[in-house]
Amino acid sequence: MTVLIAIDGEEGSGTVVAEGVELASRLDEEPVVLHVASGSDLGDAERAAESVVADAVDDPDTVTLRIVEGNPAERVLNEIEETGPDYAVLGSSKRTPAGKVVFGSVLQLVMRGSDVPVVTVPQDRE
Repeated sequence: MTVLIAIDGEEGSGTVVAEGVELASRLDEEPVVLHVASGSDLGDAERAAESVVADAVDDPDTVTLRIVEGNPAERVLNEIEETGPDYAVLGSSKRTPAGKVVFGSVLQLVMRGSDVPVVTVPQDRE
């Protein structure tokens, strides 16, 4: 099986990848990093995700990388439904209550909609 590691390419994504790969290693499962590009060139998104993975793990070749575009929460939930990972790993960032109301939270939406356990990693640990 797999551990799905969803990143957005923002600061702190490396921490999420490192923690997700560590979890996958402990469970003897394949780490799959999913980067959802919204409104950017897929080539740029792929290069950014490759850089994050290369900086976060000793052997980037052990990580499967998937680049998709669209709404982040919807795409992560679709990936969970389609591939059935054992765990999903996502970053959490600090937001004010007003910021959560105005912008929503991918993490909150995924946690509510996922039928697999969601592991959260604070993104401010880098």
